[in-house]
Amino acid sequence: YESARLLAQKLGLADDKWSIGFQSRLTLRGTVQWIRPYTDELLESLARRGVEKLAILAPSFTADCVETLDELGNEGREEFEAAGGKELVVLPCLNSSPRWVETLATLVRAQVPHPAGEEA
Repeated sequence: YESARLLAQKLGLADDKWSIGFQSRLTLRGTVQWIRPYTDELLESLARRGVEKLAILAPSFTADCVETLDELGNEGREEFEAAGGKELVVLPCLNSSPRWVETLATLVRAQVPHPAGEEA
């Protein structure tokens, strides 16, 4: 939740203007359910409550994957629109953006020892 909370804070979003949902529905031996709310149920609920336009992103992922793109961009859009929503936009992950690559390189340099005489 912390990444979403900090992002909403940085964007100046009021508490009632953002939410968090969880894509996966894994269970542990059929007894322990995955974290809720489930994204598909949340998308339908938001649309039924009158939300017409929605931007969605997956901050837990640094790169888009086919499964997430399909679940959010196709299935999610269909569920949102079927429940009355008008527009769902899936924001891309960091992928290979220059700023992300430079930040990642900085993190790696800080953690990997360097031979004597080489800069970190």
